[in-house]
Amino acid sequence: EVDEMSGKFDSEATLGDSTMFFQGLAKLIGNPHPNLFEQVKKEHCFCEDSETKFETKNYNITTTPKQEWQFVFDLENSLDLHLTRGTSQDQEKKDLGLRERISTKDLKGQMIERS
Repeated sequence: EVDEMSGKFDSEATLGDSTMFFQGLAKLIGNPHPNLFEQVKKEHCFCEDSETKFETKNYNITTTPKQEWQFVFDLENSLDLHLTRGTSQDQEKKDLGLRERISTKDLKGQMIERS
């Protein structure tokens, strides 16, 4: 597996001089927003590209940044992203490899089982 990746990082990138490096990212792009959650929500839901469609590589579904935010954080107003694949049956969803919401508790349980 390492051999497959060796070509990916075998070149050196120069993005600035040492002065720029020691000034840090804040000097170059500004300080992060103090409320990270609200800023990420804004970027997903209220920017000009929030409704721009794209296809995910892992589930091959068409979605938007706003739909992704809703899927994770806004359960009441969330769109059923499974419908974009034309199925509503749980087994069909599993057969197609579609994602499903799970509780944080269940996610942690699955993580423990796999470790």
